[in-house]
Amino acid sequence: MGTPRTSLRLVIFQIRTHLASKLQEQGCFIERSNLARRQIEFINVVDTPNVGWKHVENAHAVIIGGAGAFSVSDTTHPFTDPLIEIIH
Repeated sequence: MGTPRTSLRLVIFQIRTHLASKLQEQGCFIERSNLARRQIEFINVVDTPNVGWKHVENAHAVIIGGAGAFSVSDTTHPFTDPLIEIIH
């Protein structure tokens, strides 16, 4: 049997430079997922670029969000390599 919805844990990596956009995106994820806020960990990699396995090891799902201003092919951002390591 699967994990009950009330026990699910999500990690959402955001890539946002503007506070208003970051908060709006968080609200949308909370509303659409039908999960409690305590079940979702938001990490904005613009502010916290050195993410690692410890951030996702207990998650049932990981979502990488973002904005059109950033591209996975642009490796000049300090968060690109750590995110690549996590998804491998």
